[in-house]
Amino acid sequence: YGAFVEVAEGVEGLVHVSEMSWSTHLRSAQDFVKVGDEVDAVVLTLDREERKMSLGIKQLTQDPWNDISSQVSIGDKKEGAVNKVTKFGAYVDLGKDIEGFIRNTDFHWTKNPIHPKEFVNEGDKIKFVVVDISDKDRKILLSMKDHLAENPWSDIAEKYSAGDKLKGTVSAINDAGVVVDMGDDIVGLVPSDQISKELKKDYLLSIEPGGTIDL
Repeated sequence: YGAFVEVAEGVEGLVHVSEMSWSTHLRSAQDFVKVGDEVDAVVLTLDREERKMSLGIKQLTQDPWNDISSQVSIGDKKEGAVNKVTKFGAYVDLGKDIEGFIRNTDFHWTKNPIHPKEFVNEGDKIKFVVVDISDKDRKILLSMKDHLAENPWSDIAEKYSAGDKLKGTVSAINDAGVVVDMGDDIVGLVPSDQISKELKKDYLLSIEPGGTIDL
């Protein structure tokens, strides 16, 4: 949660991890410093009676959010390294102690990952688009899917109509029904209640994921 710094013989101050970087995404203190490092710091608080001193490193540089509008804008297409991956998404380095966040729903137009590591890992260099900036929350939302391709559902009505007879590739069979890959990142579902008992018995039992199915 922080690092103890000897400022004089027998006198130590604590730099909390939140005072090491302007980034709002807290990481381990070991990501910033290691034992034996010499660092510059600012005294934030000093309690002589309790003999406690708190220090800050980030205060030696300007808060990047003071002029965030000059550094990043909505719609910018950029490239950066993935700093950290969590089950909710990925944090991406935008430079100058600024990070952006990619939510699980913004990696791909149609594929929702069980875990973001299906798409990215720490250290990966990725391309993305800035989709939202919140000065109040000091958060920047990014999207990989907007950079990779257009939303395949934007012209779905031009490709398909009710009553069309199609052929697709079975990608999964579960209690909900048959999941069918229609190509162009479009996935359809044949609900279980739309499959006759005869078809379930004589046909679906012989289908494996990767096989084709007439719709």
